Amino acid sequence: MLPFDYTDDGRIFAVHEPFDALRDSGRPIPAAVTALTGITDAMVAGASIDPAEVASFLRPAAVSQTPRVTPPSLGVINSLECRSASGPHAD
Repeated sequence: MLPFDYTDDGRIFAVHEPFDALRDSGRPIPAAVTALTGITDAMVAGASIDPAEVASFLRPAAVSQTPRVTPPSLGVINSLECRSASGPHAD
């Protein structure tokens, strides 16, 4: 997830530190996905995403979700648009 500040007309004017984490799905990563992303089975082995860390990261943000459908092997990815609660366009 990549938080950013944007204007009312959608122009991005600041990008902040991202949150990234991997989760072991319990099944092998297809070779095509590894080729596309560089993520390997070894990188996700035993990995999990802590919901408290995600909540802490999202707490200061105003969030809207736009689902993007991807090929079936990748599932659904949500694009998160975030802006800082302390930014110029905070509610």
